[in-house]
Amino acid sequence: RKQYQPATAAAALLRSCSKRSGSWMDAFCHVRRRRRALPTNLRRINHAPSLFLAVTLATLPVVFLCHYAAAFNFTTGAEGLWRGRSSSPSQLCNSFFLAPAKLGSSHAYSSASDFKWRTKLSADTVGAADMVNTAVNIVAAGGLTVLGAGLIGKSGFYAEEDCLEGRSTPIADAPREGSSHLWLQGRPLFPPFPDDTEQAMFAMGCFWCSENIYMRQPRGIFSTAVGYSGGVTPNPTYDEVCSGKTNHVEVVRVIFKPSEISYEELVRVFFEAHDPTTKNRQGNDFGTPYRSAIYCFGDEQLQVAQRLSGEFAEVLKKRGVQDPISTEIAPAGSFYMAEKYHQQYGARGADYCGLRPTGAKFAQAVA
Repeated sequence: RKQYQPATAAAALLRSCSKRSGSWMDAFCHVRRRRRALPTNLRRINHAPSLFLAVTLATLPVVFLCHYAAAFNFTTGAEGLWRGRSSSPSQLCNSFFLAPAKLGSSHAYSSASDFKWRTKLSADTVGAADMVNTAVNIVAAGGLTVLGAGLIGKSGFYAEEDCLEGRSTPIADAPREGSSHLWLQGRPLFPPFPDDTEQAMFAMGCFWCSENIYMRQPRGIFSTAVGYSGGVTPNPTYDEVCSGKTNHVEVVRVIFKPSEISYEELVRVFFEAHDPTTKNRQGNDFGTPYRSAIYCFGDEQLQVAQRLSGEFAEVLKKRGVQDPISTEIAPAGSFYMAEKYHQQYGARGADYCGLRPTGAKFAQAVA
């Protein structure tokens, strides 16, 4: 797991085009995953206003501190060139970057009218710079408003009537009936499943990561698939879920054999593999689509999940973690299959993992 490192906006943008790494600028710019069926681990920025805002804010101090001096110097150089006191246009360009005292000492003015004319030009240029600076501030304020509205919208649920309408049929990019698992080769993604299997559903941040954990369990896993659940919109797309306006969360559906691995073992893996105390966030992925949740099939699973949630809370307290567990535990609803390029992402040669486990283990509860 890569540690948080200070970075510039440019460095964060370059990293977002190659391999995801954690940094404060990634979180600020909300650099998001590209999630395309490509051989390389490309990324994309879902919220361009956020990056634009970061760049704008970074340039504002320069604009504030330099535009008056730059305008004065440039005007002085222009006046000198016009009146023949500047030997070449290069001095005009250089004047834009020279200190006012240094530049001013290189020019002499023969009369009060020269000084008045130069001062008027400087004032006019500074006035134009003020207009540019005001425009930059307006753009920055607009970007900040867009960013704030997006973050607020992603931090809570939408009213049912405000959610997206969705569609009555599966999305076009979803796997087709009869598709098989990429890692557990030959295993089906769709029911019917063998009679000796049961299903479980977990949400622990990015479903690439959660599926990768469960499909690699050494025993008992028959099949896995990623999709969307827990919300309102029927058959949503990935972009719709990312908007937050479906109330869905990214989930992994696990088909397992209770004779080889118990549901309790699966829940223990769930709590140990991510941080269940971060509400609506896991690592750099934030918003309601990345909340922690267990959707249960039947009362028995519900009771197991609730009991282990309480036990893990005690484990965290012994480690000094006072934040409460935010995991949603509820009966399972409809499962909508995600796009095929999301399925078994860890089997496609990618090494991305956005989960941030606490390091706590259930064995620590025995003391």
